[in-house]
Amino acid sequence: MAENTSNGTSESPSKPTTRSRSSGTRSGSKSTPRRTGARKSASSAASTRGRASSNGVHAPLHEMKSDVAALRTDASRLVHGIEGVAVEKLNEITERSRDEIARTHEKIKEFVGERPITSIAIALGVGAILARIMR
Repeated sequence: MAENTSNGTSESPSKPTTRSRSSGTRSGSKSTPRRTGARKSASSAASTRGRASSNGVHAPLHEMKSDVAALRTDASRLVHGIEGVAVEKLNEITERSRDEIARTHEKIKEFVGERPITSIAIALGVGAILARIMR
């Protein structure tokens, strides 16, 4: 049932000639320059696909980097805004504290001027208490 062909291989009459997947030609025959061209075009197609998928990955990555940069800018502005508000509040508190200290100092001066003996007694009492605590 198998018949011999001119190149010495046997083929079945019902089956067509099989080709090798790696060479693209009948087994036993030599490869042609065309095969090299096919390899180059397949390589360039793969390269193009690689760039296309690479662009598919790089575009979202680039977009993410842009978003992170915008977020960094917004955070920096927010921090500078908070810093400005904090400095303003601190200046207000400092000013109020200075005013309160100045008023308290004036009240103490009035009290000592009006009641010098009582002021000395209070100073001695506070000094004695502090001396005992610090022993």
